[in-house]
Amino acid sequence: TIYDSDGSTKIYDIYVRKVVPDIKKYEIDQLEEYSKKGLSKIDSLSYGFYFYRNKISTDTLANETSYSVRYVGRYLDGKVFDTNIPDTAKRHRIYTGSDENYEPLTFKYSNDWNTVLEKNSFVKGFNKALFNMKLGERATTFFWSELGYGTEGKDKIPGYTPLCFELYIYELE
Repeated sequence: TIYDSDGSTKIYDIYVRKVVPDIKKYEIDQLEEYSKKGLSKIDSLSYGFYFYRNKISTDTLANETSYSVRYVGRYLDGKVFDTNIPDTAKRHRIYTGSDENYEPLTFKYSNDWNTVLEKNSFVKGFNKALFNMKLGERATTFFWSELGYGTEGKDKIPGYTPLCFELYIYELE
């Protein structure tokens, strides 16, 4: 029995849909399956991390320089959970307010991986993708929860959730 804040009793029917004995293997299996669905060009760069350049550039990022980033965040089922592109937010019915809420992110690049993690507040997989990009590139990355929001999750993203991002990095506006 569960009691609500107003003192009323709530009764729920709970069903176990699937027992997952090894959550890490389960996530990796999801990522492998996702990569086979039309993303066959993508292979993992490291365990649980996949990266593909959609638009290739040869212009390297300059050390200790800041860049603008546009992104679309998706679950592996394709549902958009976050973006900083107003039209995309509207199309996926997650738009909140005005276009002013959709400014590009600022990414501080460094040649040193540890400095990238220290200077940017993004999840590790997002940082890792940007660290591997060149100026003007578009890329798709997806990764397991250990590079995302881990076991706890954050806001509307549950724990143990692999994430996918489409990224575009360009000169700071």
